[in-house]
Amino acid sequence: MTVRLAHIFRHPIKAHGREELASVRLLDGQALPFDRTWAVAHEAAKVTGGWVPCANFARGAKAPKLMAITCTFDEDAGQITLMHPERTDITFNPDDPSENDRVIDWLRPLNPETRAQPARIVRATQALTDTNFPSVAILSLTSLRILSARMGQDLSPHRFRGTLWLDGLAPWAEFDLIGKTLTIGKAQLQVV
Repeated sequence: MTVRLAHIFRHPIKAHGREELASVRLLDGQALPFDRTWAVAHEAAKVTGGWVPCANFARGAKAPKLMAITCTFDEDAGQITLMHPERTDITFNPDDPSENDRVIDWLRPLNPETRAQPARIVRATQALTDTNFPSVAILSLTSLRILSARMGQDLSPHRFRGTLWLDGLAPWAEFDLIGKTLTIGKAQLQVV
């Protein structure tokens, strides 16, 4: 069976939108460019600068409506546009502190009132991936289809916020990739 790269997703603001890319240039020792570069710290966050645990940020596990956000990121303009079916689109520069209140006001209705509320956008010095080192998340569409069948419902790949989605692997074969080097195009990825 042929294994192919089916999707490339980046999430410029951790847990706040995704965009599909046709291609990307991966650099040695770095996460996908502009993937999880920013995050929305909540009012109880303890953000110190570098990589910090996800518990410090608003995220879909605690605010499910965030999962419906899609986005586009204009790298040249430094602007992100967030889209949500319940909100009017918003375009802003995440590095501009004067935009913070406007963006937080846009996000607030998407967060449960019983949870810590979004407070500010922060820029990471290192991608805020699921690891404390630069990484990309590689997932399998075959395993997702098997999981969907077992649960009796279609599960969206977006709920898992993967970066690279492979298709054509045997079910659960992604676990056999641990400790190996995976070649995608010209990139070589060490699977850990």
